[in-house]
Amino acid sequence: MQNFMDDLAKAAAERAPEANLIMTQVPGSGGGQGVQGAINSGFVRLFLKDKKDRARSQQEIAADLQTLQQEMTGARLNITQEASIGERRANQSGVQFVVQAADLDALREVLPKFIEEARKSPVFAFVDSDVKFSKPEIRVSIDRDKAQSLGVTALDIAQTLQAALSGQRFGYFIYNGKQYDVIGQLTRDFRSRPSDLKNLGVPSASNGEVVRLDNLVSLTERSSPPELYRFNRYTAATLSGTLAQGRTMGEAIQVFQNIARATLDARFTTA
Repeated sequence: MQNFMDDLAKAAAERAPEANLIMTQVPGSGGGQGVQGAINSGFVRLFLKDKKDRARSQQEIAADLQTLQQEMTGARLNITQEASIGERRANQSGVQFVVQAADLDALREVLPKFIEEARKSPVFAFVDSDVKFSKPEIRVSIDRDKAQSLGVTALDIAQTLQAALSGQRFGYFIYNGKQYDVIGQLTRDFRSRPSDLKNLGVPSASNGEVVRLDNLVSLTERSSPPELYRFNRYTAATLSGTLAQGRTMGEAIQVFQNIARATLDARFTTA
C-alpha cells in the first residue's frame, strides 16, 4: 500500500503540473475520516495554482485524473473535488445514500451486494461505503460442559481473559512527580497470537490443578467494522457515489433507489 501511494502521488504530479503542492496521507498515519485505523486507505491531495496561473480549470484537471482509475488497478481510486464554498474540507462527494438496519448482521448480509450493484452503474465513477468489514476479530466460545466437568466456571475463564488481555487499569502510582497507570496485561510477545491461549491457565475447583485455557474454549475468526455508525438511531451505512462525467445527482439517486428496491427487504429503510 505504501508503494502504491508513492506511485499514485508521482502519477498525479505528472498528470497535473498545475498543482503547486501535493500532500500524501499514507496508511497508519491517522488523520482524516476513513483513514484513521484503516491500513489500506490513503489520500493524495493536490493544491492547485491560482486560476490566472493555469490554463485548465479544476474540472478539467479532475477529469484528466479520472483516467488513472483505469491505469492504476492496484486499488480503487476516487477522484473528488472539494467544495468551492466553505472552510471545511469535504471527505465525501456526489450523492450519499443511507441504508438503515435494526442490527449489524443485517447490514453485513446486504451491503456487499448493494455496493456491487451500484458499482456496475455507468452513472458512478466510484462507489464506496463508510462501513467496511475489515477489522480482524476472534470470537471466543466457551465449552461449558467440559469446563463444568473440570471444575471451572465461565466467570473464571472470563476473568482470566480480562486480566491477561484487556489492558484494564487497576490503579496508578506517582514517580518523580508524574502519574503512571498500573495495567493488567501480558506483554505483547505473550498475547499477540491466538495460540498464546495455551499460556493461560485456570485453576480447577475440583482438584486444584491448573487447566490450560485452550482446552476449554474454541476460536472463530471473522471480520468486523473498525467503526460503527448510526442514522436516526438505527445501525446504518452511508454509501457515497462520485458522479461520472456528465451525470446528474437525480440520476444517481434514482440508481440507488432502484438498487434498494431490488436488494433490500422490509428490515431496512433508506435516506
